Amino acid sequence: MKETTKWAYFLTIIGSIRIGFIVLIALFAGTLISATCSANAMLAVGDPSFRIFISFLYFLVAVFYFLPTYNLNKFASNAQAVLRDNDSEELITS
Repeated sequence: MKETTKWAYFLTIIGSIRIGFIVLIALFAGTLISATCSANAMLAVGDPSFRIFISFLYFLVAVFYFLPTYNLNKFASNAQAVLRDNDSEELITS
């Protein structure tokens, strides 16, 4: 159980970092698309509504990625409480 708790915390940290990168990409997706479109005038993706859609899509991916990361963090916290207090009832909730 102790090893599982360590891995759960590690994966929670990795997941949080990934969520941060996805949110950063979502914030700057419009700028990146604009830079690409200005460099290549043949692309038709320079429409502002397309840039907003792509940013929204990345935010949506971040939200969906947040939910399992949050649940994994909750599991790791409860598992650590089980190890610390040696409480079998906490084991059931985790």
